[in-house]
Amino acid sequence: MNKQTLRFRPASEDDFEGCLAIDHSYRIRRVWQLLVAEQDNAKKITFQTVNLPQETAVSYPYAAEELVKRWCACEWFWVGEENASTAHGRNGRLQAYITAATEKLTPTAWIYDLAVAPEFRRQGYGSHMLNLAADWARQQQAHQLMLALPMKNDPAMSFL
Repeated sequence: MNKQTLRFRPASEDDFEGCLAIDHSYRIRRVWQLLVAEQDNAKKITFQTVNLPQETAVSYPYAAEELVKRWCACEWFWVGEENASTAHGRNGRLQAYITAATEKLTPTAWIYDLAVAPEFRRQGYGSHMLNLAADWARQQQAHQLMLALPMKNDPAMSFL
């Protein structure tokens, strides 16, 4: 599949149900560990990966009700939907989304949520949505675009 399979557009409240239907879970074989070492009055912070004994499924950290609250609070919300020609009868089913907002007191934009359906991952859609968010952040005069994520989310840590 190529990037043309999904069409990106601004979201509306009518898209909430489709976004909730996306499988937000992911599978991990390793986690990231933060190490802090103090030496000569300086702190050194490093990240290292730790292999898990077996692959583990991880659920998204927010329940549906919390996601809807987050979406309503964001300033910017885009979705990726299948083109009609590739939807295989599913008529533009949502397969990805991203949300963001700016801080009021600093020139910083934050990505709240970024989700891509499992069958569309590792095809460039996450990168494309990050580029859309970066363009939006620049339009908002944000000097930085931030994203917080759990250190156990190895796929996202490796992606970024």
